[in-house]
Amino acid sequence: MPIILGSLKETNKEIFRDSEQAFKEAIENGVLTENRSNDCFGCSNCSFCKGDYAGNWMYMKTIGKTDYFKNIYTRKYITTGN
Repeated sequence: MPIILGSLKETNKEIFRDSEQAFKEAIENGVLTENRSNDCFGCSNCSFCKGDYAGNWMYMKTIGKTDYFKNIYTRKYITTGN
């Protein structure tokens, strides 16, 4: 049975939603940016760059109302949502 996002309650179930929508919301909420000058170079010194350029992140999953993104270089996760 498919999960309909409009009726999703905070259930802590892992789902996979439209990644374009997840990225759009992360950019609108200031978690990620379309600004390529914030590109991550995969260096070990993560404080060197801001690293929030959306092109460096992969949408992984959604649990409850929280989206999880993984950096393609550092493998670190960030979350958005509640």
